[in-house]
Amino acid sequence: MIFEIQRQERERDRKRANQKQHTMQGNDDTNLEGIPNDVDDDPADGVQPNEVSAATTPNDKKHTSHIFNKDVHPFHVRWGILLFLIGTLVLLLFADFGSGVTADSILVEQTMDDAGVYTNTTVSSTPILSVSVVSSVGKLWEAQSYPLAIFIAITSIGWPYLKLLLATVAWTTPYSNVRRRELLIETIDALGKWSFVDIMVLVEIMVAFRSTIVMVPDQLFLEIVIVAQWGFYGFVVATMLSLASTHMILHYHRKAHGHHQNENIAAADEAKANEESMEAGETTTRDPETTTSLTKFGNFSTTQQFLVVVALILSMTLFVAGVLVDCFEVTSTRGEMSTTQSYSISSIGMEIPDAYIDSSHTGTRFIQFLWFFLGLATPLLCSVFFLILYTAPILAKHGMKVGMEVIFTLGEITFAWRYAFCFVWCNSFLIEV
Repeated sequence: MIFEIQRQERERDRKRANQKQHTMQGNDDTNLEGIPNDVDDDPADGVQPNEVSAATTPNDKKHTSHIFNKDVHPFHVRWGILLFLIGTLVLLLFADFGSGVTADSILVEQTMDDAGVYTNTTVSSTPILSVSVVSSVGKLWEAQSYPLAIFIAITSIGWPYLKLLLATVAWTTPYSNVRRRELLIETIDALGKWSFVDIMVLVEIMVAFRSTIVMVPDQLFLEIVIVAQWGFYGFVVATMLSLASTHMILHYHRKAHGHHQNENIAAADEAKANEESMEAGETTTRDPETTTSLTKFGNFSTTQQFLVVVALILSMTLFVAGVLVDCFEVTSTRGEMSTTQSYSISSIGMEIPDAYIDSSHTGTRFIQFLWFFLGLATPLLCSVFFLILYTAPILAKHGMKVGMEVIFTLGEITFAWRYAFCFVWCNSFLIEV
């Protein structure tokens, strides 16, 4: 719905720009007798003057690719984004085939000093298994977890490369339909979150499958832990850079088409509205930019606006409840003994530091931040931004106006990063493990 409203707004601005341009041309091309100067007395060609201007639209024009658009984008932007995409691709390749995670067997000795304080000392650490992003698919296939293997192969291997390819095409190839190219960039930007699937599956496994085996009571323990290696962190960084690249491409694409014209149109409309207000005897001027919300662009009625607001607030409430309530459980069986542990999104995030021997490890803290950022912060922020778009006018803070376009852009970005929707799919496939 948001994308359609934005499209309607841009289409409205384009039509208004054409009307203003035609009006100005009509005034310039009319002689003193009110007859257009370019009217041909011989209508043999069968084309009327006003039909010429109406026959072409901005979408019919063949546009050069952004990388060669010297009139709009500076040199460092045009080639910098291409190098950014290539660098992201190289990092992604190394991360996919490098060491992603290892399963380590760590022997820990526990001692007690004279003050009664227990101290854990690592005696030895032995890697049991080492897998990369690519090889993990093969391991899952060998374990006959076919749905999860196919799911990760598509979302974490196939899609990231396809996304980079489509982003490169959007930046380096010419196009004739502005809106169609913009829709392509918006689509790959919104679907970028699916590249995080393998990352979040690993985080859940790190927490849920950590186990402790007592060798000697109160003295010797064997810890089985899943440890993220450089390939995992490289994949995380490459995925984040890939999302950032589509944000930049979408920004410069919109900048190249009509946004400066839209600002001029808005200024002209504001001046005209103020002039009409003065002629009508009004003492205050009107600024359409400060009184327009998303409901105006979508032509929503008061009832529809109320329902949308209620739905957004209800969805935020249910989401917070879903974060706190247990959503899956893991049963561990050892001989005749079995233990069951329930987890929620919030409990997994809180237990991430304990998934490794050193709870203060920088990498572990980074994973914890990423978990809460993607799984909790961005979904709530996205709903808040959309709630503002549907209900509030332009915000004025410290004398500076925050435009609707800024709020919408923030909503787009948080929508592209929020992972809550993908979390449900991950858990449904993780049941196979």
